Amino acid sequence: MFRFCSYKEAIERAWGSKVYGNHMYVIMQKLKAVKFELKTWHKNKSKPVQEDIARGELDEIQTRLQLRPLDQELIQKEREVARTYVRAAVAQESELKQKSRDQVISLGDNCVVSTTQVLQEEDFSQGIQNKPKESFATCKVDLRGVDLGRGSVPPN
Repeated sequence: MFRFCSYKEAIERAWGSKVYGNHMYVIMQKLKAVKFELKTWHKNKSKPVQEDIARGELDEIQTRLQLRPLDQELIQKEREVARTYVRAAVAQESELKQKSRDQVISLGDNCVVSTTQVLQEEDFSQGIQNKPKESFATCKVDLRGVDLGRGSVPPN
């Protein structure tokens, strides 16, 4: 979609959208639209281009190298282009790892969710001193993912 347009055009398109309401509301909605357009533009423009170009050059050089395997100039050029391709692939892998780490942070892990659910389900009106062993057993069971029944103590 944004493959061949510059970022300025994406910004102008988003800022030119019609929004009605309070002045502050209009500005906030336009800024949200600009943010969305720039994210989409960046995803479509930057990632595949570097890696695709490097991969295309590498394929072309390797094809020519099969015809002339002893050409030192082609061998050197293949090494340089291969390094460029590896750098682009590593950068993309790093970005994907960062995105997955962000998703884990935003969603939380299972242990935190289970503990939170157990604490919310417990009846704290009588106080936790009245049944400390049962509360611990329930939490331990939920954290391990084993269902031994509500309030039961795990066998030793």
